[in-house]
Amino acid sequence: MEHRWGMRKPLGEEVRIYDNTGVLGRALAVDINLNGLGLECSLDLHEGQVVEIELPEGDFHMRCLVVHSGGNRCGLMFLSISED
Repeated sequence: MEHRWGMRKPLGEEVRIYDNTGVLGRALAVDINLNGLGLECSLDLHEGQVVEIELPEGDFHMRCLVVHSGGNRCGLMFLSISED
C-alpha cells in the first residue's frame, strides 16, 4: 500500500534514474509533491531500493527510496536533494 502525505501535482517530465552501478534508464515522472514522486516506467525497481533521479534540466539530483513498485508504476520518497 502506498502512503501519500499530501496531494501530488501532475508533472509529465522524463527523468533519468541511477543507482550505485550507474544509469538504470529513463522514466516518466507523472506526479510530484514535497515528499516524493510517482513514476511510470518499465525498469526493474523494487521496494526498499535507493535510487537517484535527475530532472531533465540536469540541475537537480534527488536521492529517493522506492516505496512502491508494481506493474509499470513506482512511488518514490525523497531522501535528499542536491544541485549541480
